[in-house]
This record gives sequence, C-alpha cells and structure tokens, in this order.
Amino acid sequence: MYFSVLDLLVLVFAAFAVVALTAVALMFLLKNKIAKRIAFYASVALGVLLSSAGIYVAAVSALPLFVGVAAAGLILSIGALVLERAGKENAKHFVLARVGSVAALALGLYSLFLW
Repeated sequence: MYFSVLDLLVLVFAAFAVVALTAVALMFLLKNKIAKRIAFYASVALGVLLSSAGIYVAAVSALPLFVGVAAAGLILSIGALVLERAGKENAKHFVLARVGSVAALALGLYSLFLW
C-alpha cells in the first residue's frame, strides 16, 4: 500500500488535531495543578508550532491574510504564556490563559487546514 504526499499530509494534520484536542481536554479536565500546567505548556508549545508552520506556508504562498491569521495565533500563544506567568497563582488569570491557548490552537489548526 502506497501513500501519496497528500495522504501523508492529511495524516499529519489528523495527528496534530488529535494531539491538540487531547491537550485541551487534559488542560480542562485534570484536577492536579502541576499536571494542568504541564498540559497548558504543551498546548502553548503546540500552538506556537502550528502558528509558525502556518506563517511559513502562508508566506511561501504569498497570501497576506493567512499570514495574519497565523500571526494572530502566534501572538495569542505568547500572550497566554505571559498571562499565565504574570498571574502567578491567580486562578482567573490561569483560566484566561487556558482559553487563550485554546484559541491559539484553533487558529493554528485553522491556518494549516486552509492549505
């Protein structure tokens, strides 16, 4: 059985989507604070990775609107990380940071799915 390049691309996108959904589920469903933070950091790292890939693909394709979408995801990821670090032990800041991380993941997946 042979896979074409497009088949492999779909498999990679599906793997990114599964990892992103798992990170989001763990981030909101775990009770342990340390495990929640680890899931949050993994989600931010994945958001940065997806947004960076979206920026690269959009820049190569010369589509400035999609570069903006991917850049917004990158800014949201970094903003979520800064909000979490600046909030220290404030629960409201951590909830906002997690929501920002989910939004960054959604924008990153959206920017990659458009191609």
